[in-house]
Amino acid sequence: MGTDPAELYARFMSHIPGSGVSPLPHITPTSHLFWAVEPNLVEWYPLLQLALETMQADVANLKQFCAERHIGLVGYAIPCAYSADPQRWEADLPEEIRRNRERGKDAAVGDALLARLEIEHPRLYEAMQQRGSGGDLYYWYDMHLNPEGARFVAETLADFLTAGPVRELSGTETGPLPPGARSASRK
Repeated sequence: MGTDPAELYARFMSHIPGSGVSPLPHITPTSHLFWAVEPNLVEWYPLLQLALETMQADVANLKQFCAERHIGLVGYAIPCAYSADPQRWEADLPEEIRRNRERGKDAAVGDALLARLEIEHPRLYEAMQQRGSGGDLYYWYDMHLNPEGARFVAETLADFLTAGPVRELSGTETGPLPPGARSASRK
């Protein structure tokens, strides 16, 4: 048995009656990315579609809650480190994983949900692409946003808010830079 957390989890869950989880075959991890082997999520999580539908319902309910109270609502989808960094996508993800995935789809699904619900949102994936490689915005191992990444997201959100929702509230005619422009200039 390997030491990959995803493999250990699948082996553990496969012993729980009704989980529907089968152990993953052992996959030799890369030396610096031992935990990033992604299984087919639909097979790994039989209730994934239900979870997605629940999230969509929760966002719709949040929108309704805010509308009933006259509270403005914006949202945003943060792309994963692999979506943001094409070099890392190619270097770290084995072909068998890349073959079944679309870089940027994670953010596109979030953006599509927000658009479908008519919730205003900046397109962080596009802002990161305009900036160049977004790999330096994430910590290397845990792939969460690092301080520079958090600053980029905050500035992109601020640009978005002041260019649209906040400007509409203030009634000013001129707006600031388009979303991501300030952060792109800091590259």
